Amino acid sequence: MPNPLRCFKCQRFGHTITACRGKQICARCSLPDHDSNNCSSTTPKCYNCNGDHPAFFRSCPRYKQEKEILTVKITKNISFPEARKIVNDRTPKPGVEYYKE
Repeated sequence: MPNPLRCFKCQRFGHTITACRGKQICARCSLPDHDSNNCSSTTPKCYNCNGDHPAFFRSCPRYKQEKEILTVKITKNISFPEARKIVNDRTPKPGVEYYKE
């Protein structure tokens, strides 16, 4: 399965830098107006999930979710929106109870 596209400019998933209309975001600290090569921060922060890792971390929950969406899209031969809905519908939401006593 292919890996999800992540823009090296805005750090969002789903497009590349050539199609990006967003602003420059650092992949290491998530702050604007500089890239990770020029980052002086010692504290990583993921732009996609706010986790304590850089945006390029392959164990990021959002990266894993995007990878699962791609897998569903390819294996079921469906569109991205359809695959995203399937994955999002089966992903537990924080603060929501899924059982009854």
